[in-house]
Amino acid sequence: MIYPALGVFLFESAFTLLIVGMIGAFLLVLIGFMLDLQRFYAYGVVFLISGIFTFLEPVLPLLPLIVVGCVILAYGFVLLYQFLKQYPKQTSGEVAGA
Repeated sequence: MIYPALGVFLFESAFTLLIVGMIGAFLLVLIGFMLDLQRFYAYGVVFLISGIFTFLEPVLPLLPLIVVGCVILAYGFVLLYQFLKQYPKQTSGEVAGA
């Protein structure tokens, strides 16, 4: 255990990254369930898998966050592309709904 100046106990172990991955996955799945957004289930699974991978092969402690961030960004671009295809930009002079 490490005792910082404020007296707060920090517990650093080999399982910290795995625990963070499990908690992050649980929170993403919980948000997906509460907001009825199916894609958050996938985000949670990706977060859990990347957390397990980081636990087994400690390359970079921030790997789960980087991987999930890239997956969310890529899916956001897909949603943006689909939205722009469905609702194209109107040129000046066009009337909405005409």
